[in-house]
Amino acid sequence: MDRTIRIGQRMAESLMTDSLRLDRPTGRTVRVDGVTVPEVEAVWSGPGKVQSHQAYPSQPEVGGGTVTLATFEVHIPAGVKMPVLVDDVFVVGSSRDANLAGTRLRVRVDPAKTWRTARRFNCEEVVS
Repeated sequence: MDRTIRIGQRMAESLMTDSLRLDRPTGRTVRVDGVTVPEVEAVWSGPGKVQSHQAYPSQPEVGGGTVTLATFEVHIPAGVKMPVLVDDVFVVGSSRDANLAGTRLRVRVDPAKTWRTARRFNCEEVVS
């Protein structure tokens, strides 16, 4: 079975053509262009793949209004040992899809899987 998994991992990694960086909030804030924002530190960078997790975004009601929530999956190589935490943010540096460059995706869930060919994270797009 290990050989089959290694083949699957190589195949999955061959599709990871996006350049990603993983930012982690430090708990501190900084001023950027007159605005106070959470300070982050880059904790990992490398290849990955971003894909839409839903065919259509959801529009749940929040506080009496409707918001649009688009969810994505971010895939990184299975061999990456860096712990990825909820609220970490993947930043797309470059992609075969030029529309993804610069996209920021906040980690919501790090699902576990016994026979994984990639590490896959459920994320939501950060738009502000």
